[in-house]
Amino acid sequence: MSRPLLLLAALLLSFQPGHSEEFPGADWVETPSPLASEFAEPGGKISMFASQYPQSFNYLIHNNLFAREFFRMMFMRLVDADPVTLELVPSLANRWTVGEDKKTFTFHLDERAVWSDGVPITSDDVIWTYEALTNPDHLTGSFQVLLSRITSCEAIDERTVV
Repeated sequence: MSRPLLLLAALLLSFQPGHSEEFPGADWVETPSPLASEFAEPGGKISMFASQYPQSFNYLIHNNLFAREFFRMMFMRLVDADPVTLELVPSLANRWTVGEDKKTFTFHLDERAVWSDGVPITSDDVIWTYEALTNPDHLTGSFQVLLSRITSCEAIDERTVV
């Protein structure tokens, strides 16, 4: 089972039945990553070793560890995992709710979430990504399997996805 699935499974097992849960908790505080260098410069350079050079930097179609690392640096997820504790933490979504049925997830996009040109990331962007990843005509097989558990993805408003 992949790390995201393990995180999701642990998250689901921790819920109490009969009521919805909102995340992150009221006591959550955003902190700098302990893995980030204090000397990192925006727009700087990165050097990585790769034992096998990937055919593409698109991890969706070329499942290579090197491609995965580049892909993860270029694209954000709705929620992420703390690199030390593995607890789910905000990313594109600054908060999310798990419904009483424990099958409905509502994500609220952070208003600071923007594309590289400054245009806000919207619910429509999340839906487009979901539809692109699950389209059987696209070479995204491993993601199609992972996302096959999701029965629908819809926008409630410009910044909320269920």
